[in-house]
Amino acid sequence: MGTRAESSSVSYEAFRSKSEALERFHLRRRRQRYLNVFLLATTLLLINLIVFYVVDQTRALPSHPAPAQTFCYFGYDENDHSLQPENINGTLCDHIIFGFAAIENNKLVPRGKGDNRDEIWRRTVKLKERFPHLSVMISIGAPAAQFSATTSNETSLRTLVESAVQIIQKYEFNGLDIDWEFPAWGGMPIADQENFISLLRELRKAFDDSTIFGNRNHLLLTTAVAAPITIVQTSYKVPDMALYLDYCLLMGYDFNRFNKLVPLVEFNSPLHRHTGQVSFLAMLNIAEASELWVQKGMPREKLVVGMPFYGVTFKLADRNRVEVGSPAKAVGLYGGSLTYARMCALLEEGDWTVVFHNESRVPYAYRGDDWITFENPQSIQEKTQWVLDQKYAGIMTFDLNYDDVNRTCKTSKENFPLQTIVFQAVKSLKPVR
Repeated sequence: MGTRAESSSVSYEAFRSKSEALERFHLRRRRQRYLNVFLLATTLLLINLIVFYVVDQTRALPSHPAPAQTFCYFGYDENDHSLQPENINGTLCDHIIFGFAAIENNKLVPRGKGDNRDEIWRRTVKLKERFPHLSVMISIGAPAAQFSATTSNETSLRTLVESAVQIIQKYEFNGLDIDWEFPAWGGMPIADQENFISLLRELRKAFDDSTIFGNRNHLLLTTAVAAPITIVQTSYKVPDMALYLDYCLLMGYDFNRFNKLVPLVEFNSPLHRHTGQVSFLAMLNIAEASELWVQKGMPREKLVVGMPFYGVTFKLADRNRVEVGSPAKAVGLYGGSLTYARMCALLEEGDWTVVFHNESRVPYAYRGDDWITFENPQSIQEKTQWVLDQKYAGIMTFDLNYDDVNRTCKTSKENFPLQTIVFQAVKSLKPVR
């Protein structure tokens, strides 16, 4: 009996020992499985974080960003012979945009009168012989009602697109710019929003058709667009525009002119808002207008920021109140605007007080009841550097005619001094031509 009890005790102890060992084995396996799952989850999380970081960094700061582009409008008026194509320094621009072609009978045609009115196109395109890097584009500038009527049905839209293709082929332009000011704005039909997209889509389709253009280099499609939020929200389907455009040229000017509804002296092209501006008025500046377009869906790498070479004039309601935001009573000198060269001449007469605004980073001048918002080398330099720092696609200037083309200013060291400032800043970031 004692032997049996001892045997039973040994068997039980052995069984318990085996059970405990088996339990420890399963516990280790469970722990290992949990550890494996934890390690796998942690690894996947780290991979996702790394991928997100890399993608986000790539999106925000491309490792090989495209060089900033310079688009220079050349607005030719047959009644104003201050600047001829042959006198343009093509080194200062990547793209010359000739402005403007007209629309007649739903077709793209030269402005002016006479049988040789297209000769100015040929002379402008000929700049490419002297400046091989240069592209020369043609811009359509027509009243909003004319754009609206032409794009409102398929037949007239097709006629316009076909005529644009023929003009580009015949004169060897490098692309087309659309200056529609503005779709669905100022009482125009809301359908213009979609008609504008249809115009861009059909042009893009034609430009990319190898059966039409063969092996020609990529043809550029651009459009000049408004900056104020009220127009942006009414006129544009921004994500759809981005599908077809190579570049979107933001008109960073005409933020303010004399207006009887808001009779105040304000800046034509401020870089930033200034103290006292609230609500809608606080967005009337280059920095916030540019960011608005990005938020609405225009890729930063397609948004070109525009700046003017002209000033805007006002008449002060009270010549003792001269700071920005003071009351105005009427349009000022020269019918409301003046070129940089003319502004130089005015300042050289003396008696003008010039102030560089510390917040908006632009100058203004006043004398008596005259008040002028304008650009100078410092404001153009700061705007250009800001565009480059923010990594937008480039700079558009409007326009070459309004620069000091003949070096009449005593302070100008060369022809086109303002455009030269833009060129030198951009040149520092890309190879010299």
